[in-house]
Amino acid sequence: MSRLNKPNDPATVSIIIVSYNCVDVLKVCISSIFENTTYPYEIVVVDNNSMDGTIEYLKTLCDKKFVSSIFNDTNGGFSVAANKGIRKSSGEYIVLLNPDTIVTKDWTSRLIFHFCNKTGAVGPISNYAAGNQRATNFLAESYLKRSNINDIAQAAYDLHKGYRAKTKLLIGFCMMLRRDILDKIGMLDEDLFLGSEDLEYSFRLRTNGYVLRVAIDTFIFHKGQSCFETELPEKMKALTQESQDMLYTKLERIFGHGQVPSSRELWDISWFLPKMLK
Repeated sequence: MSRLNKPNDPATVSIIIVSYNCVDVLKVCISSIFENTTYPYEIVVVDNNSMDGTIEYLKTLCDKKFVSSIFNDTNGGFSVAANKGIRKSSGEYIVLLNPDTIVTKDWTSRLIFHFCNKTGAVGPISNYAAGNQRATNFLAESYLKRSNINDIAQAAYDLHKGYRAKTKLLIGFCMMLRRDILDKIGMLDEDLFLGSEDLEYSFRLRTNGYVLRVAIDTFIFHKGQSCFETELPEKMKALTQESQDMLYTKLERIFGHGQVPSSRELWDISWFLPKMLK
């Protein structure tokens, strides 16, 4: 285990994980945190009423003083759960981390390195990410085909040590934030049940004068969509559409009816498609 701080040391990094029926990937994720995190940290898992053994697994971690859990009686959505975790946490930096990720050696210290000046949030590159965080933008396929995830991460670090890219959007699978900025501009938008919370928060950070950066030298593995496998695809599509529609309505309040800039202008993406634009 790579954790350097003793259980009673104050956490520098608070890792917030929202879980829902994903016990198998969650175990791997938390194990990778134990093995690869060198900064003093805490883990706060907020479970949205899982029925697959996730709760029982989390209770086995109760003897670890730097791991805590919140068990919700109902699934109130990602943002509500994440905000509960943030409120319970104490770190100077906060990481929103999906349970279907596998973190790599020294990942927190590498992300923290890229906070400078007006940086509001930092995210890694990944095998499963959109836009500027797509690993294929920076690594050849030969690197990404390596079976050992830490080998891929080391290749990214060796090739791009210290390099970062400015971006309009950071995807929420792994996003590091500063607590002092959260205190200034607020937490995640709880009206967005599933999806688009990273779009909204990226936009909010930028409109408040902060810069978003991609840490090109930091690779995190992301399986993608693992926590939705127990739900019908039609239900998940409806929930994500609802969040997109809600976000667009809020943007109209800012820009005016029919005056919202395109998703390409806002985030350099094409997949934000609220019903109003279809």
